[in-house]
Amino acid sequence: MQSLFEQYKTLKESYYGAGINAERLFDEFRGKENCRRFIDDHFIRGSKKRVFLITEDYEDDHMNRGKHQHTVSLYLLGLLCRDLFDKRLKSRMRQLFCVRGWYAYEYTWYLACLYHDVTSVKEKDTDFADRADRACGSMLFEPEYDDLRRFPKDVYVNYINYRERSRISHDHGIIAGTELFARLCEAFREATDDHDWDKAPELQRGNLVWRKEHLPHFAYIADAICCHNMWTAKQDDEERCEEYRQAGLEALIVNSESDKLSPAEYPLQFLLCLLDTIEPVKRFTDLDAKTVLENISLDIQESGFTLAWTDAVERSQDYKSWIKSISEVGDWMRVRILPDSLIAGDRSMTFSW
Repeated sequence: MQSLFEQYKTLKESYYGAGINAERLFDEFRGKENCRRFIDDHFIRGSKKRVFLITEDYEDDHMNRGKHQHTVSLYLLGLLCRDLFDKRLKSRMRQLFCVRGWYAYEYTWYLACLYHDVTSVKEKDTDFADRADRACGSMLFEPEYDDLRRFPKDVYVNYINYRERSRISHDHGIIAGTELFARLCEAFREATDDHDWDKAPELQRGNLVWRKEHLPHFAYIADAICCHNMWTAKQDDEERCEEYRQAGLEALIVNSESDKLSPAEYPLQFLLCLLDTIEPVKRFTDLDAKTVLENISLDIQESGFTLAWTDAVERSQDYKSWIKSISEVGDWMRVRILPDSLIAGDRSMTFSW
């Protein structure tokens, strides 16, 4: 199997015609900076740069501590897996709102992926509490978007409060998702405020086309981001389950297979959560990004993929925590993992759904 790095090198162009150069993105010395520019480029080309900027002090924090190479690696991983998720994602979105004539897998994926960790660098800051309060009152939780969210509003609010009380840290997922939605809606309103949708279902300004269906699309993406960092509790973890019951988080307790994240019901969340868990760059602190990607490979099959690695990865101090994380995805997602692969000493795991 080709390494992830070699597979990433086969990708030449992203959405909006943004170029992909794996050598530059994962360069040992300038890779992090190049990845940040790659992320910026997508928001600039889509006239969404203002969506990406949050506060003045955020820029320095994000440049120094942001997960840029993880984010870009995750995005490219999603492009490699396009055929696994494209039809399922389009089908589910078609059930929720009109996507005829404008759906693009890459568009949905870039907005969800390149923004999902944008606020993680602020998670433990004391002033982040104000943004957590704003998240609880987000437009995303208004009734018109109920069918687009995975959970009722109280689950998100209760989860934010639970994280606050437990002093775990503020939840960057819900805050990022609600802030993305607010900024996308604001940009949409400013661009289309004088447009009569009854007369024309589309509004073209420059190279961009606006449609009123973009609003539920933004909500759908925002909810995937909100949910990607909401941790579930296993039925046999009695202490955690009791904590969740006390906090009003029964919806996050996995009592049966039906409680697990489904690729049919929530394909974008499934895609984001599965690949975010597997993506290896952020997991290995003693190996540079290019080395990690050169020693891990992905073989994509019809209904899943096989992840493989070399002994160089096994020798890393972070190997055990990475393997533990990916081997437990079946506890909270509807994913089957080929049994006994690790017991047999194979340096691979096969995932299917």
